[in-house]
Amino acid sequence: TTFFKYFQEIGPYFHRGHHRLPQNVKPPHELLTGQPGAGKSTVIKMIMHVANLLQAGHIASTSFNGIAAVNVFGGTVCNLFNVNSNYDVGIWNQAVQAFHIKGETLKRLRQQLQWKSLQMLVIDEVSTIDTFTIAVIDARLRDVMEQPDKPFGGVAVLMSGDFDQLGPVAKTFIPHDMVEWNLHHMRYQQQSFDMSIYRRGTMIHRGCSLFSEFNRTHLTQQERSKDFYHNSNILQMSAGQPICTDEFDVYKDFKQPLSTDPESAQFPTFIVASNHERNDIIKLQAQRFAIKHKTYVIKWKNKVRYWKNKPAGKKLDEAYDDNSFMWQYFVIGASCFVKQNVNTALGIANGTGATMHSLCFKNNDQAQAFAAV
Repeated sequence: TTFFKYFQEIGPYFHRGHHRLPQNVKPPHELLTGQPGAGKSTVIKMIMHVANLLQAGHIASTSFNGIAAVNVFGGTVCNLFNVNSNYDVGIWNQAVQAFHIKGETLKRLRQQLQWKSLQMLVIDEVSTIDTFTIAVIDARLRDVMEQPDKPFGGVAVLMSGDFDQLGPVAKTFIPHDMVEWNLHHMRYQQQSFDMSIYRRGTMIHRGCSLFSEFNRTHLTQQERSKDFYHNSNILQMSAGQPICTDEFDVYKDFKQPLSTDPESAQFPTFIVASNHERNDIIKLQAQRFAIKHKTYVIKWKNKVRYWKNKPAGKKLDEAYDDNSFMWQYFVIGASCFVKQNVNTALGIANGTGATMHSLCFKNNDQAQAFAAV
């Protein structure tokens, strides 16, 4: 209802051709949380639909992950807001002023966000981002909207996600940042010397401060599933409790054949715990698929950016031969997943399902060398 009232309030200004709201209109900043199937996506779609009906301006949407950005008809945070994903302490320690944009970068972002009519930003899967990213988005929107003194440039913001999920592996995330930020200021409130990434004036501090002002709505009613036992398992996992194999007996489908399609039964999608395990399964399944379809497995060496204690000579060859992680595999007609954001507007993003079709070579020499094999 917060956004519905806001849209009713700002609608008349857009009808009169204004894109600047009066000073007394305060854009809402809301956090929508809930377990899988609680209706978060439905709420977002309803809010966007009502905004469209009331002609209350443009709503932009984004997410950190490629496939999640596609699902909300938006672009990824890193691409849309030009966020540097190279997370290190040097970046976090920079002052807020270092993250403002201008020139062609600002012009491009304004075009993408349709800034003349922009009134709301939806950030989906917020559990995958951190407070540094929130601060960068805030700085970008202040530049885009020409409102340097207003949080997020005077744009309404809706964040949505499930914080019961595990956080990102290679970087921090919001719950960790907020706890550390609060503990830090409890320690340093009586001291003037403070050089940490949580000190006032840094991006981490700005992001934590902004997030602390959001109002939270938590959805508890399961809307997607009506299966009592399944919902109990979801609640158990959300509470951090393990799921034992006996508890899967409640799923009747698990006692039936996996699929009436032999292809799907032989080459299903696997959930794995590590990249090493993933590549071992890919190697095995590539070989099985090629044998079944009487074709070839094509493989080439991965580019290794950093290799600590890299062996030499025969030991290096043995390391490649024994380790599937060192190779990329291709079998024509096999199922796969896209690993990079190619074009989110077309739905081709990290996590999109695909079928291997053909190979493109870097130059004619590579093509001729392959044909000669």
